[in-house]
Amino acid sequence: TLRNMQFSGRKPQYVIGVARAAADGLLDADELRRLPLEKAIARQVSIRGVGRWTAEQVLFRALGRVEAIPAGDLGVQKVVARYCFGKEKVDEDRVRRRARRWAPWGALAVTYLFAAWCADMPPATED
Repeated sequence: TLRNMQFSGRKPQYVIGVARAAADGLLDADELRRLPLEKAIARQVSIRGVGRWTAEQVLFRALGRVEAIPAGDLGVQKVVARYCFGKEKVDEDRVRRRARRWAPWGALAVTYLFAAWCADMPPATED
């Protein structure tokens, strides 16, 4: 069924694995909301096929953890580069260092940067 939905390679196995982990109580939403951020990420990443990007997306978008920033995301890197550094792209580490200034609201800050980008707002200058 998943292959018919154009899930390729090992993704059907990963989806089934995540579903099993949730059914077994390893991905309890309330617990993921309460755990310290890095522990919540580690809990998810311990499941085969789940990486840091996915874990951070789930924490922010599904569970409302506004401090979870998917800094490995190319779009996040580009928007932070444009509005914070006046560049085309920065790496994940640089995004994370900049996001410390926004704690604990980092994902919301990135959301506003994307809104500015979608509205085609020019980057701010330092003058």
